[in-house]
Amino acid sequence: MVCSPEKTTKRMYESFWRQFQHSEKVHVNLLLMEARMQAELLYALRAITRYMT
Repeated sequence: MVCSPEKTTKRMYESFWRQFQHSEKVHVNLLLMEARMQAELLYALRAITRYMT
């Protein structure tokens, strides 16, 4: 879900972590998406730093 959220279907979402409520699933997905964005920014910053030195 985090790597390609646009490919997630309703059926996939409902079968994912059945014991969790909707709000909990959304919260976890938001945390994971933020972590992904942070990793991408760190990777880009590292590439820029290496290019500049």
